Amino acid sequence: MALDGVFQQTHKPSFLAERELVRVVHNDACVEVEGNWYSVPWKLLKQRVSVLLRDQQVLIRHGGRVVARHERVAANRRHRSVLRGHWDGLVPAPQQDLAERSLPSADGASCVGSASTTSPPCGGGTRRRTGVMRSSELARSLAVYAAEVGEEVAA
Repeated sequence: MALDGVFQQTHKPSFLAERELVRVVHNDACVEVEGNWYSVPWKLLKQRVSVLLRDQQVLIRHGGRVVARHERVAANRRHRSVLRGHWDGLVPAPQQDLAERSLPSADGASCVGSASTTSPPCGGGTRRRTGVMRSSELARSLAVYAAEVGEEVAA
């Protein structure tokens, strides 16, 4: 009887379930994982990175160090999570700020703030989105992105 009570009290496994993947950083400074996109610093364009998937977190490593830490989003939501600073030098700061202010939270307030690995993302109650941007607000021509990575775009 005592053992039944123990099993009923613990709903989480006694071990940490992780999955590690290798991804190449796309030209938009993001890696695709489970139908969602997570940003990395833009200087890692076209580099291989290690993606560690945990229950609630996505850790992205390059060269043995963590370069990005994102809250994990349910698979196939086509969600893009971009942390402030990852697109600096690739997208002008005024466009980043405009995109950040335009994102609504679940309670209707605008999501504002700088990126933090400890702050929760927007989307629940009065929580605020931290450093995540809408990609449509950041649209630039392919030639601009290609110039940043030193490629030529066929006209």
